[in-house]
Amino acid sequence: MDRVFICYSRKDSEFVDRFTADLRAAGVSVWRDKEDIPGHIKANTSSWRDTVDEGLDQCSHMIVVLSPDAVKSDEVKAEWNYFLTQNRPIYPIRILDCRISYRLMALNVWDFRTEYDVRFQELLALLPRALVESEEE
Repeated sequence: MDRVFICYSRKDSEFVDRFTADLRAAGVSVWRDKEDIPGHIKANTSSWRDTVDEGLDQCSHMIVVLSPDAVKSDEVKAEWNYFLTQNRPIYPIRILDCRISYRLMALNVWDFRTEYDVRFQELLALLPRALVESEEE
């Protein structure tokens, strides 16, 4: 199944909690570490990284949430760089002022610093329909 991988810094969890809930409410199939990695697997262990690798391989699209903490995170950089090397679609969204890598700036960066609801609907309209689960499933 087509899914969206949510790439973010854990320090941005408050925003990402809302954003992920809104995506799911709109019917988008989402992979996020907080919900998709079993609780017994601790962060920064080889098992955690293996599970993230599986998530990356299971997802066809990525949304990378950009903030000062995210752009400093080696894990976040590794995840979106992996997607770039695979030529899979990435949707960068900026939630706070931060310096954005030129590699991500080459993509359409969505500015979520203001007008969250408007930006969310615009982004949702661009996501391929394959990412939205049918109501019959």
